[in-house]
Amino acid sequence: YASQVSAGQAHSACATEDGQLFVWGCARHGRLGIPPTPGMPFDLDDGHDTYYPNPMTVDFPGAKVKYVACGLKHTLACDDKGAIFAWGLGRYGRLGFGDEEMKALPLEEPDVEGEWDEFSWHQPKPRQITSLQGINIIRVYAGAYNSFCLSGGSGTPQAVYAWGLARYGLLGIGEYPSICCHERRFDADIPAA
Repeated sequence: YASQVSAGQAHSACATEDGQLFVWGCARHGRLGIPPTPGMPFDLDDGHDTYYPNPMTVDFPGAKVKYVACGLKHTLACDDKGAIFAWGLGRYGRLGFGDEEMKALPLEEPDVEGEWDEFSWHQPKPRQITSLQGINIIRVYAGAYNSFCLSGGSGTPQAVYAWGLARYGLLGIGEYPSICCHERRFDADIPAA
C-alpha cells in the first residue's frame, strides 16, 4: 500500500509501506530514476520528453524508501536507515552533489536540430548525497530549483539542510547570486518540526 506520494510538475512518485518506490510521468533528465527503454512514448512537441504513463518500480540502491519528493526536474528520497538520495537534473546544485561531482555527470543528448544545453548535467538513477552521509535524514522536500531535508531521530539533533539555487533567498540562508549553489544547515535557532 502507498504510504506517501509526491507530485512534481511533470512526474510523480510513491513510496509504499514495504519500502518500494514507484515513479511515473516525464522521464527527461533522469528525474524518474529509470533508464529509458526503446519505444517509450514521447511528447510530440519535444522528442526529449519521453515518459512512463504507468507506475514503474525504481531499482533503489538504499534500504527501504521512507519518503520521496518530486521537484521540477529532480527527485529526492530518504531510506529507513537515514540515507538521502537524489537524481534528475543537476542544474543550480539541486541534487546536492559538489561542483566537480556534478560536472562529471552526463549531459542531455542534442535535440533533433543538434542543439544541446551545456548545463543539462543529470543523474539518471538514484545516487546517495555523500556530503550528508552519517546524518540521519528523516524527510525530504524538493522545490523547483532547490532541495531540503530534515534530520532527527536516533540521537541526531533536528536540523534543516538546504541546497540548490539561493537566488531570492530561496534557501533561507541569505541572498546569493543566481549561479551560486549552497548546501548549508539552517540556523540552529529555527525550530524544525
